[in-house]
Amino acid sequence: MDNPHWLLFFQTIGFLYFFVAGACMGSFLNVCALRIPEGQSVVRPPSRCPQCGHSLPWYENIPILSFLILKGRCRSCAKPISWQYPLVEALTGFFFTVSAYRFEGDYLRLGAFLVLGCFCIVLSTIDFRTMTLPNAIIFPLMALSTLYAPWNPWLGFRWDMRLVDMILGFLAGAGILLLFGWFGSLILGKDALGGGDIKLLGALGMVLGWQGALDGLFLGSIFSGLWAGFMILSGRLKAKTPIPYGPFLCAGCLAAGLWPFLGLTYWMILR
Repeated sequence: MDNPHWLLFFQTIGFLYFFVAGACMGSFLNVCALRIPEGQSVVRPPSRCPQCGHSLPWYENIPILSFLILKGRCRSCAKPISWQYPLVEALTGFFFTVSAYRFEGDYLRLGAFLVLGCFCIVLSTIDFRTMTLPNAIIFPLMALSTLYAPWNPWLGFRWDMRLVDMILGFLAGAGILLLFGWFGSLILGKDALGGGDIKLLGALGMVLGWQGALDGLFLGSIFSGLWAGFMILSGRLKAKTPIPYGPFLCAGCLAAGLWPFLGLTYWMILR
């Protein structure tokens, strides 16, 4: 069992398991992203084609593979299936795999991070589609963060102070973004940030602490700037067209949670 080839084999199987589990979860997150903004149940009715209402049997609902086998079209009406489905499934599978590699053996941190990532993926998908961040998802994230605070390893070493750290994380995330939004409104003469973005970063700060919130804001601003620049240069986006900010805040906070050295606080404060 000490043979490195066997160890590599079992490790590869483990990571493959996390990818498949993540892709299956991504299939459910697609349902959440489509139905929650409409106020619909995420359980009933079963998965169906949004074009013709064709109920999908299990073999047409296999993450990623069904999309490829059906060549991106509904078997019933032959209309195109949105690329959102395989992309979210693949992204969730990749996120689960990277998180399992990064937090291998630290099951408490891994479990919490996977749950956080699922919330972020749903919110990001909705924000890209509708430019909104529903309270129906953000508030449950805040509630779970509060319940989990005494065991949350991102909130410091003393369990009895973690609730205070959680509050500081919320204030740092929501407060600084609220301040930025206020300054932006003065300069632009209109709302520069949506209330959903402010609540989102506050919720992320409740999980990752004030360092994670600030680092997430820093990295998210870089990610959004790079994405907007690419889209403008490629002609797919006009310079003054508003873009969703929530997905980049999520990406920044998750990146800071995975690799703290990417953030400013790691170098300026914690080091």
